[in-house]
Amino acid sequence: MSVKHSIVGRSTGHEVQKKRTAFIQGLLDSVEDLDTRVTGLEDTMRISGVQEYKIHEAGTIAVVKALGGKGTPAYKKLSRKTFASIWSEFKHYFDVPRYGELPAKQYQEGMDFVSTWQPKQELRMDIKELNSDD
Repeated sequence: MSVKHSIVGRSTGHEVQKKRTAFIQGLLDSVEDLDTRVTGLEDTMRISGVQEYKIHEAGTIAVVKALGGKGTPAYKKLSRKTFASIWSEFKHYFDVPRYGELPAKQYQEGMDFVSTWQPKQELRMDIKELNSDD
């Protein structure tokens, strides 16, 4: 009777370990790819409609305040010019074609911009002159 002897100490699990390692590496690569894609979306995603509305409202408040209120002579004569000024400066500062294209990650900075905005000196002087003619 012939008995086959196996070599003592021969590892039979190394192939399984290689497969597990390859599987884990595949998962890590997938997670890294997903992270890259999400970061790309975060970098290019624009503000939401609600955020756009809030920026618009804050800009309107800043313009009305700068003009001395809605009933003032300056508002009646310069509101169009003043609104154009705030949005022109906003688009230039953030390098966007319109304020609704602001990247979502810059939303708070956009809110800060419009909330603290003031007209340039020449426009401020025109506002002051029109409102002091009462």
